[in-house]
Amino acid sequence: MLIRDFVDGLRQHRPAAPRRWTRGRARPKRALYLSSPIGLGHARRDAAIANALRRLHPGLQIDWLAQHPVTAFLQARNEHIHPASAELASESSHLEAESAGHDLHCSQAWRRMDEILLANFMIFHDLVSADPYALWIGGRVLGTRLLPARKPRAQRAAYVWLTDFVGWLPMPDGGPREARLTADYNAEMLEHIARYPRVRDRAIFIGAPDDIIPGRFGPDLPAIRSWTEAHFDFSGDYISGFDPIDIADRTAIRAELGYSSDDQVCIVTVGGSAVGTNLLRRVIESYPHARQKVPGLRMVVVAGAPRRPRAAAGRRRR
Repeated sequence: MLIRDFVDGLRQHRPAAPRRWTRGRARPKRALYLSSPIGLGHARRDAAIANALRRLHPGLQIDWLAQHPVTAFLQARNEHIHPASAELASESSHLEAESAGHDLHCSQAWRRMDEILLANFMIFHDLVSADPYALWIGGRVLGTRLLPARKPRAQRAAYVWLTDFVGWLPMPDGGPREARLTADYNAEMLEHIARYPRVRDRAIFIGAPDDIIPGRFGPDLPAIRSWTEAHFDFSGDYISGFDPIDIADRTAIRAELGYSSDDQVCIVTVGGSAVGTNLLRRVIESYPHARQKVPGLRMVVVAGAPRRPRAAAGRRRR
């Protein structure tokens, strides 16, 4: 009965009008920036890149496809967040759920988030199918990186890929199985880039070749550094999102923050809401011992962005 209803529905469906290709110069002067929610340091970097693009191309409109807590950061900067962002499944909540103490196996967590990646894939796909852009910028995104990576024919705009790491390396405590899995994943990526070299119109490594760790993608696979040098351009310096000149006057900054010139202050901050919480607690517990060694020591602990309620995370617990 259900199958018959489904087939009858297909018969009544009228095919959509064929899609027309729009030449690049005729597309609206808009870019879609995909920013990952895994860490706010690169969100500041992405915002700096967006500002530089607008200076180079006045009138460029940038829409952001992002998740909490990146959306809170962008809203404070009066950036335009695409409404489809509200439909994205939370990637950061998944990694928080995978964390235990000060421990997170990133490669294993990645393999267990297929449903999230595919859901975000489809949101991105539907968005760009209905709303043309001249440029897509992928800033170390996780889920939405799958569209041009796995479905080259779906690419309808120039695509720039930004990253500060290339490939996966196994953790020693993962044993032989993790070594095989990470090598297999790397081999799949290398094969895909070789088969579809124009999937990414520009691939940029944020940093310099010396920032790439030594090693190979796996047994009988290329060296990570030489392969990256052959397939990526390099930004050179890391893009921090702020100008070091603005914070060069330490005396002025200390005065602005209310510290005297002889105050000894320890600033504590870590990345990652779930994993970082455990580390922050351990550092706080060490403060009395540190103060015994450095009398008068002050400690300022910087917490991460507030979490969204679990019910709004967009993910079912396995």
